[in-house]
Amino acid sequence: MQAFVSHSSHDSDYVRQVVAILHRHLDVFLLEEHQRGAESYVQVVDEHLKNDEVVLVFVGDTYSNSKYQTQEVRAICNLQAQSPRPVVLILLGASSASVVPATLGAGASQVVARGEKGTRMPASECAKRIVDNIRGLSWQAEDDLPYDPHLFSYEKDIIRFFGKKKDLAGDLYARGSDVDDEAQREGIRRKLADGCPTDWPTVVSLCQSTFGAAPQPTYPTDPHNNIERDIGQFRREGYTVGAAALRGFDSHKHHLEFPEAGPRSQLLFPLNGQNGDLKVAILVAGGIAPGINAVIDGIVQRHWKYKEIHGHELSIIGYKNGFHGVLYGNYYCLYPSARQFPSPPPGQPLATCEISEQGGSAIGTYRMDELLDPAKRSDKLRNIARSLRNIDVLYMIGGDGTMRAAHALWSVAKSDIAQRPRGFPLSVVAIPKTMDNDILWVWQSFGFMSAVDKAREVIHTLHTETHSNPRLGVLQLFGSDSGFVVSHAVVASAAGRCDVALIPEVPFSILGLADHLGDVIDRRNLPIPSGLVVMAETAIPLDAPHYLDPAAWPLTPELSIHRYRIDAIRNKLDLSDLSLAERNAILDFHRMRCLGRRPQGQTSDVLRRAGLKIVMKGLEAALMHRGARRNVRWGELRLLANEPRHLVRSIGPSTSDIVNAQRLGSLAVDNAMAGYTDFMISQWLTEYVLVPLKLVALGRKRIPESGIFWKSVLAKTGQPADLAAPWPRPDAPGLDSSSRMCLEHHHD
Repeated sequence: MQAFVSHSSHDSDYVRQVVAILHRHLDVFLLEEHQRGAESYVQVVDEHLKNDEVVLVFVGDTYSNSKYQTQEVRAICNLQAQSPRPVVLILLGASSASVVPATLGAGASQVVARGEKGTRMPASECAKRIVDNIRGLSWQAEDDLPYDPHLFSYEKDIIRFFGKKKDLAGDLYARGSDVDDEAQREGIRRKLADGCPTDWPTVVSLCQSTFGAAPQPTYPTDPHNNIERDIGQFRREGYTVGAAALRGFDSHKHHLEFPEAGPRSQLLFPLNGQNGDLKVAILVAGGIAPGINAVIDGIVQRHWKYKEIHGHELSIIGYKNGFHGVLYGNYYCLYPSARQFPSPPPGQPLATCEISEQGGSAIGTYRMDELLDPAKRSDKLRNIARSLRNIDVLYMIGGDGTMRAAHALWSVAKSDIAQRPRGFPLSVVAIPKTMDNDILWVWQSFGFMSAVDKAREVIHTLHTETHSNPRLGVLQLFGSDSGFVVSHAVVASAAGRCDVALIPEVPFSILGLADHLGDVIDRRNLPIPSGLVVMAETAIPLDAPHYLDPAAWPLTPELSIHRYRIDAIRNKLDLSDLSLAERNAILDFHRMRCLGRRPQGQTSDVLRRAGLKIVMKGLEAALMHRGARRNVRWGELRLLANEPRHLVRSIGPSTSDIVNAQRLGSLAVDNAMAGYTDFMISQWLTEYVLVPLKLVALGRKRIPESGIFWKSVLAKTGQPADLAAPWPRPDAPGLDSSSRMCLEHHHD
């Protein structure tokens, strides 16, 4: 159903938030997003009003002074006289109803978008009321996730976004004084339309929320009973850590800050004080990482400590294989309780202290890809929430997809209190775990450096192999959307071990890669070619689609100058062992890349295999026929591929990773017991903090191509900054004399 939106520019900020949510239910036309300077304003409005099936009119206190909106409303009134359609009035101001023309208000549905004290209701609630007033539409559970899962790739960009937005205040939709300023405003407006929150999110406290809970007087007043001696120094409420440590930027002035993590003087759980009981669950989602068992043990041991002090009943279960265990009722008893769960029957006890130093996950893990799909997510989350109706606190250990799922689960579960026997919402606490190290607001995820150390060992081992028995090796490591594992492992390796590092953030072509490797190996002046390339899972060459389907995917302008050589590679390329599914996976990935989109969750096995094959086969076709240069016999080139991802992530954690993981688990418990929810526990800058999951869900961290760290990778490998569209060689066919002279000078 198509909808036309009329509003004043003074209300644009709020309207865009509502529209971003409405996109789940309606095809919404927002004039300020579509109109071009050369188009007639009146003509655009008339054309869309004729085609749209429903009209939404946001009326604020500035309606009478809004020249353009009053014109829109007149056009709507004229259209209603000729061809009536549903109209929903959204009243934003105290006097909004009095200024609405009678011809428009007659028969229109009304939504009063003001709270009890005159403030505007949350955008999600306003959107729900609008949908409820449109016949034929039914509201679907709101998961509170942005439409674009990759709004940001770097924490500094988020800090700049909210800082700039706060500086602009009410002038966000005014025309900027210069081109750069206007571009910044437009960038902010687009991110708001894509679901970025209007204001810096804060951590949810069940003690201060609308659920009516109050912290319990948990600690005895006996001065001789020093509770802090046993539980740790209490963190004061209001103590925060700035999101940025940049000179010239005051995080606290802009209110861009996180609560400090740690024990609190008053607790919310157990709900009935010392005589109550507490039911806790832990699940692991996604792949494994060194340190998961240490996190689990940290959670269990910390809860045991609270139980020893307060004497409440305690049950801790670990769901077998993540969400799969939740839906099917399979779990371990990690801390048996005197009280049994009504359903399902208890599982087998598991002593977490005996497995904290082990790799893997003692309670298993599982990926549920349906949670990445907005069309399937709502129903699945409702089923999960209902399965958790007897749980007070849920700890979720996982990667960026799990962090998003945790926030979505909290958003769904908090509105489904009627299904819970205690009449109190599920508390959701997240602990970040990822081999890719790509979760926002995580300085360094536990297990990451253990895996990097193992990856560095593999690089050195393969270097020995490829140089002793000369071959060109291609090593594929983790990196579904980022190159942190590849980059760290290469930087940590000795110079000369790796010739090229390929990551998803930095584009490259088979031609550029082959040219560089060929020159490097030629300079070694060894009879049989040898070398090592380290690549991430989704490091897919820019020219890969041209080799698979040249008719549908012509070369880009940057690569078109190399058409003769790329066509020659394509003619020599043997892709007979590339399945149809693998071909389609590369083409789909490239299509998504052309649209500016990126993958979510893990890399599919099909795409991972296809990416490795296209790099291997491409290098073989480009280098085998390179011809004799110096003493290198390119016709004797052999290649090998190695995929040690599972070996790298299944190792046991290092001592530092065990300590870090246990601290994360313990601090997660401290703040969950105090009534905080919908947060991720993380070390940020120098402190452990509570990061709102709404902030974590804004994107996925990546390596900036222009950053110092990537430059250090280039310095270690010696590869050029640009492997995407290299200069052609002077002897390349099809070049005119002036181009040839220029290229000869470049190569000299």
